[in-house]
Amino acid sequence: MQSAELSLGAALRDATAKRESARDKALSNLAMAMLAELSRPGPAWRAADDHPRGREVLDTFIAAIADKDAPASRRGMAAVGLGTIGEPSLLALVEDWLQAEGDAPDIMFLRECAIIGISFLGTAAPADAPEREQVLAQIRVTMDSPYPDVRFQAAMALVEVAGNDAEADLVAALRHEQHTTVRDNLVLAMGRLDPPGTATCEALEAILDGDEADSGLGFSAAMALADARRSVARPRLLEALVVRAHRDLALEALAALGGADSADCDQVLEIARRWWLPGVTRVRAAYALICMQGAEDEGEARAMLERFAWHPRPAVREAVTDARAALEKLGVNRAS
Repeated sequence: MQSAELSLGAALRDATAKRESARDKALSNLAMAMLAELSRPGPAWRAADDHPRGREVLDTFIAAIADKDAPASRRGMAAVGLGTIGEPSLLALVEDWLQAEGDAPDIMFLRECAIIGISFLGTAAPADAPEREQVLAQIRVTMDSPYPDVRFQAAMALVEVAGNDAEADLVAALRHEQHTTVRDNLVLAMGRLDPPGTATCEALEAILDGDEADSGLGFSAAMALADARRSVARPRLLEALVVRAHRDLALEALAALGGADSADCDQVLEIARRWWLPGVTRVRAAYALICMQGAEDEGEARAMLERFAWHPRPAVREAVTDARAALEKLGVNRAS
């Protein structure tokens, strides 16, 4: 999580400032400022119990949530803050938000913050804490919400809290979900499973076999399948090499898939040779090529990495360092 821009003392002081912008900034920094003084990363379970000013922090957040005249942005930030410091009372405080009906912007924002906040709470909670099960139960209910914005948030929240135990819920949700944006987030959530199970891979492969294969959803499915080392993803990833926004991610996924035939390698080699492409992209292409080729064919790609190690741009040199480290970790550290 990002670091605080204010000290804890400054955040508590400004939380009641007259200027609206100062109050908003204070509330958005308050949780992380307290965690910084505790040297604890967030989300952290019941962190306020461990800080001498923890009660003040709790009271500030709770007062902001209870202030129905305050902007929704401020109330929502307070809920996320309570989740970040693992405060169990958050569940009761946002229950009405989760059940709110309608699609007005303020209502949608509060629902979004409620799901994010309780997902942080669930992530922070010990495995045997009853609050963790309460969070999971609430998120599973929101997976069936009539509102797409709620289902969108619930998909990632569930996998954040439940990990691989979320697989059955995600697969079932994808089976009947019709909203394009929600479907995409379900697939992205499936990609967070470590590793994706058989049921998930079958659902993702069905996307690549259907009408959505050429869409952004199809690319997301291919990326998740590459994480599972399913070679069925390779054709879709190779197609993505012509899309600038997808190219670098596709190269990394192709590297993860490893060995490929010469025709597939030639497509990646073409990317690596294009002098007008960004240097970092060409480094990723060379790295992918080494992973895809046998030792007898990798000479050109290995030589490219060596040349890019002397590139004038630091970002390109850093990419080479990262590529070398990854190859060594994979055991692909053959001499050029």
